[in-house]
Amino acid sequence: MSISNNMQVFLKKQLKERHLKRKDFIEESGIPASTVAKIIKADHSHSELKTVIKVADYFNCGIDEVTGRDDFIPAEKVSFNKATLDEAKNSIKEFIKHKLKETNLSVYQLGRKCGFSEHVFVEFMKEDSITKTLGTSVTVALADYFKVSLDEMFGRTSTTHKLQEITKASSPSPESSAPALIPIPTLVPDVLKGMNIADLESMKNIMGSLADNKKKTNIQSPSDTKGNKLPPKPTRTR
Repeated sequence: MSISNNMQVFLKKQLKERHLKRKDFIEESGIPASTVAKIIKADHSHSELKTVIKVADYFNCGIDEVTGRDDFIPAEKVSFNKATLDEAKNSIKEFIKHKLKETNLSVYQLGRKCGFSEHVFVEFMKEDSITKTLGTSVTVALADYFKVSLDEMFGRTSTTHKLQEITKASSPSPESSAPALIPIPTLVPDVLKGMNIADLESMKNIMGSLADNKKKTNIQSPSDTKGNKLPPKPTRTR
């Protein structure tokens, strides 16, 4: 189904399940009545990115869910950060910069890879660009090409909570003298998938903390066979 059809199905379902009147949704979401009417009719002209974001923000759900990208809907309940259109634009720009560097693609090649004109990303990526943001269909195609969540690409979710879990699991317990570190090589590919620049910076900081913890736990007082700490050995003086 198209993005418009998916949004129509999503909104109708939410209004019905929540016993939410359309006029209340319009007032509370800040989406114009004419735009909501177009969503209900699956009118292709309605699906601006700012509208998609507002719908997702109102229902505190993923943009992937609103647009019908079922493969990227989290299995567990996730709290989503609200993102303005400007914030989304900046996050998408950083994502594209990162991916261009990672894949050695040019901005022109990326346009063709996503099924659009080679110029589709050129104006958007300029520093002084007047292009507010990409169209919804282009943005979804970009996420589809790299097989990532729209919400991660927009900065509405963060893998920081995953990294905090890693830190917790890696920290030594009071009963243990050595940290139960998770093997980083097996962990990194999973965590790095779809991370944005802010997430990568958070990971760098957390990994630094882990290294400090490991150093501290390796410096311990000597103990006897029963685990009792022994007094430090006196230093010899000549």
